[in-house]
Amino acid sequence: MLSYHPEFAKEKHIAHQHLAQHQQTRVAVLPIHTPQERALYRLLVKSEDGLFAGKEPNWFAVSAEWSKYCNGTDIFYKVYLCVHIP
Repeated sequence: MLSYHPEFAKEKHIAHQHLAQHQQTRVAVLPIHTPQERALYRLLVKSEDGLFAGKEPNWFAVSAEWSKYCNGTDIFYKVYLCVHIP
């Protein structure tokens, strides 16, 4: 994930600029919520490279691949949070 950059936000007219600024990310981190994101998710699930192979998807790899498509207007960052509670 790239860090927040006000000139990028203004130039690209990113959505949720205020949230991205507070999160200190180039584009906001949000749950899947746009038609384009739903389409990208379906594409990644069907991909041949094995991101969703096995019992549990490789969420680190999925997140990294997803970030390649983020533009701040209809596709936003996603994160995988792994919480280990002993």
